[in-house]
Amino acid sequence: MYIKSFRINEFAIYMKKYKYIIKCLIFAFYPAVYTPANINIELNHDSTITFTYKDSLAHRVIIKGDGMLFHKKSVNGHQRMYNKSKGVWEYTTTMPIAPDLYTYQLFVDGVLIDSVDSNYLYLRNKKKNFFLIENNQSMLYKCGANERGTIKHIEFLDCDSNAFIGNIYLPYQYQDTMRYPVLFLFHGINGNHFDWIEQGRIANILDNLIQNRKIQPIIVVTPRCFLTKSKNNYVRSCIFNYNKILTMQFEKHFFKWENYIDAHYSITHENNAIAGLSCGARQAANIRNTNTNRYKYMGLLSPVLTKQQLPMRSIDTLKLWIGVGADDWVAYGNTQRYIENLNKMNIGYTYLETEGGHCFMNWRKYITYFLLWAFPIINNKEVAK
Repeated sequence: MYIKSFRINEFAIYMKKYKYIIKCLIFAFYPAVYTPANINIELNHDSTITFTYKDSLAHRVIIKGDGMLFHKKSVNGHQRMYNKSKGVWEYTTTMPIAPDLYTYQLFVDGVLIDSVDSNYLYLRNKKKNFFLIENNQSMLYKCGANERGTIKHIEFLDCDSNAFIGNIYLPYQYQDTMRYPVLFLFHGINGNHFDWIEQGRIANILDNLIQNRKIQPIIVVTPRCFLTKSKNNYVRSCIFNYNKILTMQFEKHFFKWENYIDAHYSITHENNAIAGLSCGARQAANIRNTNTNRYKYMGLLSPVLTKQQLPMRSIDTLKLWIGVGADDWVAYGNTQRYIENLNKMNIGYTYLETEGGHCFMNWRKYITYFLLWAFPIINNKEVAK
């Protein structure tokens, strides 16, 4: 009896010790066992968030997501979920969570688990679930408008086989007989032309603002901000090395983007704008400095700049908007030095400083404020008409 009991206990210890390996083997042969999964997200009365996941076979569960879920100064973070009872895993944020859009991923014993939640977006080619805590700003990120614009993919080559790739947003009931102002909107150094569509929710923001008559109908172009030869034309490719981007001379060839949009879409040559985030703001400023008459408005979102990107002269008619997060270790100091130089040159600007860091949680807000600032409806009439 003693020997039998010992063997049973030994077997139980063995199973517990190798549960992770056994689970991985099961997942390898039967992946449907673990994906998708039910992940419950609950907003508590104190504005904290509780994530709940049920899995009696799990050994370690990690939730990764926007840094604001864990610490306001971080961009991304992760926390371990705890097995409260009988395979019910939970994690509750340690601080109240402000209304916004938050992305998250769940890893069970090192394996990424998809949520059955249908809300997801792509972050640098990685699928991420998201949820909304609603207020007036975050409601703009939803597909709530009845009058929705159209997003079209653009690809063309120049005579040197350079590949120009991007997306264009056309407002609801776009007509060739009308003329629309255009905004060229750039991504950052480690992004691509889908960033503003996916993470930035730019189409939803535009649809809601236009339908509610907060801004006039406009065209928005989100180009891929580096060039490649056609044979290396990877649609969702990213480049992380800014020096490599410089060698591709995107700014030098950008006039081909301008010519293409002029030839294929009905745009006005007044009240146009150019904007970008991070190093995309640097590219926007470089382009605007070489073509001061084309763009009346410029938006610098968490910009990474040098003195070379300053407007050429104080009599420049540029209307400049700048936004940065107080916790943005990438761009905050750089932005303050840029502003000091603007002040010395007596160049006017609109400035917004918020909490948070170098992330789309801020950039979604900034682009909203920029649109309201640059493309308002005056006296109930669209400026472009």
